[in-house]
Amino acid sequence: MEDLHPYKAHRKYEHEKVPLVHLNPVKYTSVLDEEMMFRAKDTDLLQELHELENESRMRFKAPKHSIMFRSFVCWSIILVASAACVALPLVWVEESYAEQQSNDEPHSRPKEDPINLVLVLVDDIGYADLEWTTHDLIGAAPKITELASNGTILRNVYAQYQCSPTRAALMSGRYPARYGMQKNVLGTTDVMALPMNESTIAEHLKDEGYYTIMVGKWHIGCAQWENTPLGRGFDKYYGFMCSGAIDYDEKTSGDYFDLWSDHNPDVYNTITNASTRTNYLFGSKMREYVEEVPSDQPVFLYFASQDPHGPLMAPDELINDGLCSAIVDEDRRIYCAMIRALDMTMEDLVASMGDRMNRTVLFFLGDNGGSSKNGAYNFPLRSEKGSLFDGGAKQVSFLYAGSGVMKRPQSSSLYSGLVHAVDILPTFLRLATKGSQGDGPDAKWRNDTIYPKDGIDFWDALCAGHYTSNRTEVPVWIGQDSYAIRMRLDAGDFKLIVGGDNDGWYVPPNASGEAYEIEGTGCGSLSSLTADDANVAGDDDCMFLFDMFYDPEEKYNLLNGGNPNHPVEYNMSITEIVYTMQSRMSDLYSEATNDDNGGNDEEYKDIAQDYAELTGFWGPFLSWYHNSSSLAN
Repeated sequence: MEDLHPYKAHRKYEHEKVPLVHLNPVKYTSVLDEEMMFRAKDTDLLQELHELENESRMRFKAPKHSIMFRSFVCWSIILVASAACVALPLVWVEESYAEQQSNDEPHSRPKEDPINLVLVLVDDIGYADLEWTTHDLIGAAPKITELASNGTILRNVYAQYQCSPTRAALMSGRYPARYGMQKNVLGTTDVMALPMNESTIAEHLKDEGYYTIMVGKWHIGCAQWENTPLGRGFDKYYGFMCSGAIDYDEKTSGDYFDLWSDHNPDVYNTITNASTRTNYLFGSKMREYVEEVPSDQPVFLYFASQDPHGPLMAPDELINDGLCSAIVDEDRRIYCAMIRALDMTMEDLVASMGDRMNRTVLFFLGDNGGSSKNGAYNFPLRSEKGSLFDGGAKQVSFLYAGSGVMKRPQSSSLYSGLVHAVDILPTFLRLATKGSQGDGPDAKWRNDTIYPKDGIDFWDALCAGHYTSNRTEVPVWIGQDSYAIRMRLDAGDFKLIVGGDNDGWYVPPNASGEAYEIEGTGCGSLSSLTADDANVAGDDDCMFLFDMFYDPEEKYNLLNGGNPNHPVEYNMSITEIVYTMQSRMSDLYSEATNDDNGGNDEEYKDIAQDYAELTGFWGPFLSWYHNSSSLAN
């Protein structure tokens, strides 16, 4: 196998070879540019958007390109890409699905020319930290940029606002509030796990003949072997199972190691070879595992990257490289090097897939918003990780499809339809089964639990156009006293937040290293509109209602009158809009559970601690405990 030492000459970046020209020319200005110009169909609206664009600048100067020019260019790209996608949404080399059905068993998939599926989940990456959204990290991630520039940039992808809940949503295709995993980020001593009656994307794809591989951070249960990746449908696993974060070099969380290879603690790379950074190990393992798979068997690869999550640390060679060394702010400089390390692992991922990339669909997203204390930023989105504002839940994301899967121009397109993390399961399963397990009511994945799956197959919507979407709502947080939801109603595209903190905007450091926070404004309530609303649930809390079409940066609370310079008339009253959204949230909450799914009793913590002290590793302590008890009896 090729030597993967990180500082070999072949790992050098060649920025000039990356085809950046196809990416959106708008750099780090306003989300308004990115979201709205694709819907502008007449000169008057374009002029209005141009005026709004000028107002929305918070800090940085706008680029010289006019919005009319950007709209023309991007409309052209979108229309050509959409036409190609609609005409040939999937290039099935073999017979059509209808023909296949007559020859094969129900739900079977021919082995020829399978579609490989890759899911990349990036830990704590900021919305403003990749090529098409950043102002200072341009060139830091050339491989990611190359994939995005030949794919579709997804403008409205949402996850949960913290780690474990997003991972549970991805694996299950259901909102984590439905099974008690919305509230908590798991610790090394927790019994909580993704419930065993929740089928996973790996289990479904394994049933369809896929070889399933996971590399990286698990973090949705490790107390028992059945909770770990090998117990949840993966054929191979390498990474850390129990911790939310480990030291990149020492592979420790607290006093104990957390690095596993299938069912075995990786003693060699934690003790004998402790100097190799985890991202290089992950890249090496991806190559090793994929090479073992027969060429005619499809691969599902789930890479849950550790970079750029804390602890804030990176190799000196990357920190002192020309690109990152020019950044004055120390945290941002180290974070830049962590983005570069992430990109190097993405190089390994693409290399590991080799010729399979031609028949691969890759979905890339973050698990929650970035954290400014770790050098990550989401500006101009409001707030950061842990918040109900978009800076906490909206993800920088793209989808890449190889030329053997989707025919499209060799340039990026943009998609503004709503997507939630739960949508990846049905979309991938539809691709894996050539449509037989898509969004139909009889799809077996949709009805395999007490409650139906929440995920929506968005492949056809992606092919149909930049703003087309079969998802009309995104529950950001399902609760009673505190909740958030985005909904596209007949009256418009709105987001309601009740009971959240009045967070502001975290502005990245400029060329002088100055970073600062813009204070949050606009906390309101329904009682500010009319006294008749005094008994509405949550009325005494801080409430926000935003028009996400005109105000994607969540600046102007409609409960306080909205943007005074650009008032908008709706075909529903503000009160009716709020009631509609509250009613939907009430329905979702009625289907949620407050059960914390396993508990965090002190008894369990003692057992976990005993296991770690005995083995030196955080791991499946309950399985060890039960086995020890059985042997004692």
